[in-house]
Amino acid sequence: EQLTGFTAEEMIGSNVSLLYVPKVWARVVHFFKGALAHENQAVFQAEWLSKDGRIIFISQTVSITINGLVT
Repeated sequence: EQLTGFTAEEMIGSNVSLLYVPKVWARVVHFFKGALAHENQAVFQAEWLSKDGRIIFISQTVSITINGLVT
């Protein structure tokens, strides 16, 4: 909540796309598809959009797990 301004109640059950700046969403989808196929790095940089309209630069690390095992 401190970072984005969204409360847990607002975000639980919501699509994660609400957090991303719309212009980067296609890149986000491409990154996660590649991560699932083990085709790209596990670190991704993007921009989130806060509730009040501020842009927040983020770096995400993704680990794919299957049955509790990191692949």
